[in-house]
Amino acid sequence: METNGSVLGPVANALFQVDDTVYTGPFPLYKLILTEAERAQLAYIGQATDGSAWSDAQMNATFLSLDATGLQVRYLVGVRNRGHGSRTLKPNNYRVNFRSDDPWQGVTALNLNGQYSHLQVLGAALALKAGLGGAFSRPVQVRVNNRNLANNGPQTYGGCYAANEVVNTDWAERWFPEDPAGNVYRAMRDIAPSQFAWRGSNYLAYTNTWFKWTNTSENDWSDLLTMLRILGTNDLFSLAAAQSVIHLDQWMTYFAVMALFDNRETSLYNGYNDDYFMYAGALDRRFRLMYYDLDSILGQGGHPGSATLGFLEWTTSSSLPALQRLWSLPETRLLFYQTLDRLLRTTFSQPEFDLTVDQTLRDFVPAPVRDSLKQWMAARRNYLAAQIASQLPTNRPPPRAQISGEPRSPTPLTTATLTVSGPGVVAYRFRLNEGPWSPVREVGEPIVLTNLAHGSTNRVEVLG
Repeated sequence: METNGSVLGPVANALFQVDDTVYTGPFPLYKLILTEAERAQLAYIGQATDGSAWSDAQMNATFLSLDATGLQVRYLVGVRNRGHGSRTLKPNNYRVNFRSDDPWQGVTALNLNGQYSHLQVLGAALALKAGLGGAFSRPVQVRVNNRNLANNGPQTYGGCYAANEVVNTDWAERWFPEDPAGNVYRAMRDIAPSQFAWRGSNYLAYTNTWFKWTNTSENDWSDLLTMLRILGTNDLFSLAAAQSVIHLDQWMTYFAVMALFDNRETSLYNGYNDDYFMYAGALDRRFRLMYYDLDSILGQGGHPGSATLGFLEWTTSSSLPALQRLWSLPETRLLFYQTLDRLLRTTFSQPEFDLTVDQTLRDFVPAPVRDSLKQWMAARRNYLAAQIASQLPTNRPPPRAQISGEPRSPTPLTTATLTVSGPGVVAYRFRLNEGPWSPVREVGEPIVLTNLAHGSTNRVEVLG
C-alpha cells in the first residue's frame, strides 16, 4: 500500500486506488494501478533515449475492467511497455500479463496499443470479414493511476486505445479449437541473415528471424524447416508440394487483403521478412499466414501509403526468394488475382466497406476521418481493378460451388462431413435447412454437421 509517497510493506502486493468518479462512457474501461515509483519507471522506459526503451521490465499492478460483463479485478498482474518502432511514441503501448492461475476473460495476456487505434480496430474487422484470421481488436478507454494518457487525436481518436488479442496459446485455442496445440511463429528481420529462404537443416540458422511463441519448451522446429525446405529450394518445389506445407488459398488472401489496405508497415507484403505471424497446427501442419501490424493502412497512420501504389513488391524482393518461387507458379498468380477480384466485389466493395467503416468507427472517430477512409478506398478500388483486369480470364462464368461427401439417403447417420469445391471457388458460406448463413469460410474447410434428427430431411445450400 502507498500513502503520501511512502511505501509500507512489500511492493508486490495487492494494489488499490480510491476513486469515487462514476464512468458512464460507451467503451470498456481498463485501469492500471501501480505504485507511483513504478508508474514513473514505466513512463521513463516509454520515452528513454539511453537504450532503456527496449527494456521489457514488468511492473506490478492491479488491473480493473468495467464492461458489459460487469466489474472485474485482477491483482498481481505484470505491466510493461511494448512495441517495436512505436515503443517510445505517445501514448505508449502496454502489455498486460495475467497470472496463469487467475486469467481475465479467458486470456493470460492483453495488448493495449495507443498508435492509430482506429486503424487497428477497423483493419482487424475488415480482415476477419475477408476471411483472414489475425487478432481481435476493440476500442477501449485506459487509465494509468486514473490518468487518461490518450490524446484524442489521430493516434487515439475519442481517447480510445486498441485492445488487441495476444497471439499465443490462448489465441490458438479460440481460433483453432480442433487443432490448438500447434506452433505460432513471429518473424522479425533485425538480425542478419533475414531472408525468407532455406538455410540448411540446423534449426539454429532460423532462430534469429523466426521466434516461437508457443511450445517453446519442446523446441521442435520441424514444421518450419519442412516448409522452408520445400518453398526455399528447387529440387522439391512444385504446386502439390507447396500445398502440402501451406494453405495456399489462405496465403493469397493475406496478400490480397494487404494489397487492399496498402499496408505500409514492413512485412512480407511489401518485401520484408518482418512483422507477421504463422501458425501450423499439431494435426494440420500446413502453415497459415497472418498480419502483425495494422497501424499504417488505408492511407493513414504512421506511414501513410498511396491509393495508386503497386502491390507486388513481395513477388520481386531479394529478401523473399521462397515467395518468388511460389509466384512463379501460374496457379498461384491466378489464385491471387481471383482472390483480389472477389474481395473487391464483396468485403471491399463500396457498400460493404463504407458500412463496415461506419459500424466499426462511428462511436469514436470523427465523420471527416471516416469519409477520408471511404474516399481513399474508392481510389484504391479503382486502381486495383484496372491493374488486375488483364490478369483475369475473359468471359469467365461466375464461380460455382460444388458439394461432395453427402451420405446416402436414407442413412442411419446423424452426422455428415461435406466438402466444398469448384473451379475458381476460394471461399464459401452455407446454411442448413434455410437457417442463417454461416460466416465466410476457406474452401478447404469442410462443413461438419452433427446432431441431425433421426428421420429428418436436411438441405444444405452453399454460396461460393
